[in-house]
Amino acid sequence: MTSTQWVAHFSQTKGQADEATLRAIAAYGKCYDVRTDRLAATLGKNGAGPLMGANGNFRDFEQAVKDFMAKALSITDPPADDLKSAYSALYEKQFRYEFLQTYRRKTSEPNPLTPEELDEIGNAKTQFGQELDSLPTDKMREIHAAFSKIFDVHLSDSMKLRVYRFAIFILEPHSAKPFSPPPF
Repeated sequence: MTSTQWVAHFSQTKGQADEATLRAIAAYGKCYDVRTDRLAATLGKNGAGPLMGANGNFRDFEQAVKDFMAKALSITDPPADDLKSAYSALYEKQFRYEFLQTYRRKTSEPNPLTPEELDEIGNAKTQFGQELDSLPTDKMREIHAAFSKIFDVHLSDSMKLRVYRFAIFILEPHSAKPFSPPPF
């Protein structure tokens, strides 16, 4: 079940309040963590998991994502609410799972993107640029610098698309029609 489906299901049984939605996102995140931890344990048992260098690179990536997220969530106008922060945290979980999945497939490079996915990356880059342009110049530079650090680590094209969607999700105004649905 996707996060959107789970939140809708949970809201039907617990009510539509933001508190119920936050509880639904937290529950979904815990389930996602269990699945990711199970994958990490399986890879560890098989000796197929990432080596120390790859783990270190991923920690650097995660730190850059957290730094970007902290800056971007505080800059948005109006400031990000609890729901946006909770969904942003789901993106982090998705990044970790995707990282481990590459080792499950026994390759550090996933399949090449389809032409449609390549178009999506182009559209995402354009949308990200528009979101940056809507910020004051000093904030735009700060956010762009933080975002650039995410790409200091080699990322697959599919991961780049996810990173752009993550950044757009955080920066786009609450009133705007979302560029893409919640993380997964």
